[in-house]
Amino acid sequence: MTIQRKGNEIIIRISDKIDIESLQRLMNYLTYSEVTSESDANQEEINNLASTINKGWWEANKNRLLKP
Repeated sequence: MTIQRKGNEIIIRISDKIDIESLQRLMNYLTYSEVTSESDANQEEINNLASTINKGWWEANKNRLLKP
């Protein structure tokens, strides 16, 4: 594995032997870190937003998931 900074980017080269699912979890985390890096939100605000989103998702999907 190599990591290199080029201009305003970081380039990571990884062997093709790595598990794709693990790599996707890492990419999701890095995306989250990048998106939230300039946020002024505190943890309580983030938790409240997550709770609201989860409730809305459940209301929108519960009938589909709880079919008899």
